[in-house]
Amino acid sequence: MAGLNTAQIKDRARQVLGREISEQEAQTILGQAWDQSQYGADSLAVDEILRGYSGSSGADQTVQDIINESINALENEFLNRAQEFDEQNPFSFDEALARASAEERYNPYYEAELGDFISGVERKKESLVGQKDLLTELNQMETRIDKRNMDEAIRQSEQGFAGAGLFFSGDRSRKTNLQKISGQEQAQEKDSRFQYNLGEIGRGESELDQSLATQKRRVQAEKETAIQTDISQRKAEELAQREIERGQYIGSPYTTQGVNSLLDVFR
Repeated sequence: MAGLNTAQIKDRARQVLGREISEQEAQTILGQAWDQSQYGADSLAVDEILRGYSGSSGADQTVQDIINESINALENEFLNRAQEFDEQNPFSFDEALARASAEERYNPYYEAELGDFISGVERKKESLVGQKDLLTELNQMETRIDKRNMDEAIRQSEQGFAGAGLFFSGDRSRKTNLQKISGQEQAQEKDSRFQYNLGEIGRGESELDQSLATQKRRVQAEKETAIQTDISQRKAEELAQREIERGQYIGSPYTTQGVNSLLDVFR
């Protein structure tokens, strides 16, 4: 009578155990139940080995079921205690208070920084105002001097024509008109330079105003970023502290020590 080969051993396993076994398990059983006279595995020995597998598997399954039930119980207790803690200690973060505290610490620094910049701008503006006042005063002075010089030149010219008996001549009238026109042209040229210089000072003042506005926006943005970062950090710290307290409240049996103690029972 021929003994069983590995394929036949797998068939017997399906009948006895009600499940598949691997090729390696079949090879192991073949070696254990080998009968040289049958040149294969003895069927009775194979069945005995498989029945041993069935009993061992059932016992192992029972232990695993107990472990699973115990772990599930631990998980349920953990969830219940966690829910109880959350209900009794809902997380509440006072953002308005945190902002007020952050502003109290950051406002002096950023106000001082902006104040230094404003002081520098005001000094430059005062310098520009001084330049404008000086330029205006010099222009008025030069205008008065030019007018006196023009009047004196016309007076001397007309006296010369009068001394020669030509006061009412066309030459005197033409020269006087030319002198007046020349004086007006000079006055207009000086006034154009004066207005241009005033414009340059005005543009300088405008640039200072723009620079100040830009600096105010920058400082405000930096301060707000610092405040928001501080608020977020404080909120994170309070959340971390709450998680520590939450873990302490939940405690055993769902701590690592509690789970290990349970598993020690089955080791």
